[in-house]
Amino acid sequence: MSSEAEAGQYQGGPGGSEAQRRVDAIVAEAKRGIWKPQFQPPATPSAASPMCPKLVERRLSEEIEYVQRLLEMMGDQLAGDPVILQRHSRALQGFDLMSQILGHIARVVVADDKDGAIDGIGMHDLRARLKRQAL
Repeated sequence: MSSEAEAGQYQGGPGGSEAQRRVDAIVAEAKRGIWKPQFQPPATPSAASPMCPKLVERRLSEEIEYVQRLLEMMGDQLAGDPVILQRHSRALQGFDLMSQILGHIARVVVADDKDGAIDGIGMHDLRARLKRQAL
């Protein structure tokens, strides 16, 4: 079907509105490859305005929490399969442990007192548990 035919197909007959004809023309141009969105590269921060360290830490924490949620969802999906659960129960426990560690790291990244945050969550306990599980 030609672009002109496609453009006329959705006009609602010969009495289509002007707005509909304009939309149809844009769609037809896009299908022919005439209309291409302009690429706008992200603006790079200038040296004169460095990014606030707290903002960087908050964004890093958000990304870490996002990865944590992805791992949790993947672990939940795998644990929902009885065959995988039976064969890989130990590995599936690793998903939970990774999720916990990422949650702790996310909290440390945004904490004002990072040493206090590390001591408060007992990351040394998590590392020791991870080493025991690897044995």
